[in-house]
Amino acid sequence: MNIHRVSSSKGIRSILTYWYQGTRYRPFLGLNLSADEERDASLKIITAIHKNTAEKLVPRPLLPESPTFESFVPTYLQYLKAKRRDSDQRNQKALRLHLIPHFGSKRLADVRMEDGLVYL
Repeated sequence: MNIHRVSSSKGIRSILTYWYQGTRYRPFLGLNLSADEERDASLKIITAIHKNTAEKLVPRPLLPESPTFESFVPTYLQYLKAKRRDSDQRNQKALRLHLIPHFGSKRLADVRMEDGLVYL
């Protein structure tokens, strides 16, 4: 949380910068506010942000037909070909020898950063 003050023709604008769940919010708090008024306004806005985002958080069920890493490889190779990066066989070799044996049976939706760290 950070309150930034900007001078304008109407007075000093107080702008809150607040990060919540990877999203940046920059609401306008008011004009010519004291420190106490800024704190109260920011508390109200942060409470509203938490309330509104909590209502939107509905866990999405993962589809059973979500592709596995191995079944996604042909799509990735088509992408490389479209970008004209298929002339280098290193990508295919790295996929075949290293990545598919480790991640092949995992669904793409289930691959996490920790899996990559375990692989390394």
